[in-house]
Amino acid sequence: MKDKIVCMGELILRLSPPGHERFIQAENFMTTYGGSEANVAIALANLGQKVKMITRLPDNFIGDAAIDSLRDFGIDMSHVARGGERIGIYYAENGIGLRPSKVIYDRKNSSMSQAKYFEFDWKDIFEDAKIFFLSGITAALSEEGRELTRYAIKRAKEYDVEVIFDLNYRSNLWPLDQAAEFYKSILDDVDILIGVLPSLHSSFKGVFDHVSVSNMLIDLYRKYNFKYAISTIRTSFSASKNSLSAGAYCGDEYIKTRAYTFDIVDRIGGGDAFAAGLINSYSKGNDMYDALEFGVGLSTLKHTMEGDYAIFTERQVRTLISGNKRMIFY
Repeated sequence: MKDKIVCMGELILRLSPPGHERFIQAENFMTTYGGSEANVAIALANLGQKVKMITRLPDNFIGDAAIDSLRDFGIDMSHVARGGERIGIYYAENGIGLRPSKVIYDRKNSSMSQAKYFEFDWKDIFEDAKIFFLSGITAALSEEGRELTRYAIKRAKEYDVEVIFDLNYRSNLWPLDQAAEFYKSILDDVDILIGVLPSLHSSFKGVFDHVSVSNMLIDLYRKYNFKYAISTIRTSFSASKNSLSAGAYCGDEYIKTRAYTFDIVDRIGGGDAFAAGLINSYSKGNDMYDALEFGVGLSTLKHTMEGDYAIFTERQVRTLISGNKRMIFY
């Protein structure tokens, strides 16, 4: 039975000063094993989905600890390749008010950046899978990451697995022109795209709202004939107060959600929570409006808790999107 969701990406170690301390103040760091695709996998597993995680980690105690951290959520970690000398690391400083958050990457020559496609048993990975989720971050790490991403998507299509790809562009990992060229090489095989790169669209005039986003999504849809082209829309009032909504284009209409305004405890993982919420609803056969609403709702809730993961139940998210402003969790 094809009932698994496969997530592929780098599992990395996050080091953060406690609370809202700055790096310059920190005398110790809080540790979390995460990463974009791992965050999606954890949120999905917590929502009751059957999830496999595909990554590569060093064959040492740190690699073991990273694997155990995801296995504790019920994620299938049997397809993790072992090799390389180090786990990727990033340092994250939480912003507040007028002080923005800061992220510093230390991922060069990490185990996942050197992963080869032949290190994984793709038949066993995909034969019982219904959805394959991955993002542009793996491709941003190295030429090996780009080759792995291309190969994995092709194999997923061979097994009739739906591919959901999040652009997840990071300017501090690779230049925009290189990223755009790579995206062109894989988007014909993507079923659902999450994300836009505004500067690459002639229709974008500097205002990121539902009008401009709908034009960009229509443009992408016509070029690549996705099932859906999707984007979130974030408005930042400060580092600690944002609003979030989302839109999707399916060839017939542009669908958009309401906007949620919320206070932020920890922004990291907010986009991953949106992707997880979207996939959770969509995989259960709900319409795209529900999938978008569930994604935005889960993302909104993620911003209220520390750490990378969105640890909320289906019922808790539906309490929010049903309009219950009191947020009574049960």
